[in-house]
Amino acid sequence: MLPNALQPNETDHVPVLAEEVRALLGVRPGDVVAKSPADGGLPPFELDGLLGRRLVNALHADEDITLEDVEPAGELAARGAQQA
Repeated sequence: MLPNALQPNETDHVPVLAEEVRALLGVRPGDVVAKSPADGGLPPFELDGLLGRRLVNALHADEDITLEDVEPAGELAARGAQQA
């Protein structure tokens, strides 16, 4: 619910700018930020499946990540076995 200026409440939703959120979270180049809802990329609940996998396609800031943009999960397993 949007805030009511006449009756402020602790549970009011206060819109913030994306830049403010990035600054508060300390997001740096190379970090992955999940946004919802996903409009073409992977939904945020898929993030765990991306951890440890390398990008195979360069992406711009705010560009959607798809499964085609990351190495296949099998390559991640093979890389882990080689390092052990």
